[in-house]
Amino acid sequence: MVFHGLGDAMNTDRGLFRLYIVFAICWGGWFGYQFFDANKQYDRAGMYLETIRRESAAGKPSAYIYSDTVVWQNEQSRRAVDAGKFGIWGLIGGLVLLFVSRWVVSGFNPKDKTPQATPYLDKRVAEIEQNKLEKQESKFKKGSTLGLVLSIVVFPIAWMIDPGAMSNYWVSRNKDK
Repeated sequence: MVFHGLGDAMNTDRGLFRLYIVFAICWGGWFGYQFFDANKQYDRAGMYLETIRRESAAGKPSAYIYSDTVVWQNEQSRRAVDAGKFGIWGLIGGLVLLFVSRWVVSGFNPKDKTPQATPYLDKRVAEIEQNKLEKQESKFKKGSTLGLVLSIVVFPIAWMIDPGAMSNYWVSRNKDK
């Protein structure tokens, strides 16, 4: 898929896919870190709760408040679940966005709309081409052999620079005979 007028230089499929890969790595990395950190904090809150239980069972005062630690542990649990959900839904949403953007960009590409051939159209095209050929033939008169020899003698540099172009005229002239 290419943009009209930009040729094959722009490969939007590959560009959009690479953009999705960059997006997916950044998105997955961020929410993967959030999930990892939330689980780490959840485990730390669990260790604090265990410390509170041990100290209260031993009859010692605790440096941690039980209710605050439970709330903190619940927040981390919710944070881990949210990070997992957002991470997965973001990657799926990015993939859907990739396909939608490919569909939108492909809408800018011209469709192959060739006109249907009709006998009238074919006849008009043939007439235009015939008129064009007649005009070209009348514009360029055929040269003589003497003119060819004189051009070789008088303008040898032109023959040295481009002998193919100079001799093509002579070959096409004698082709009709």
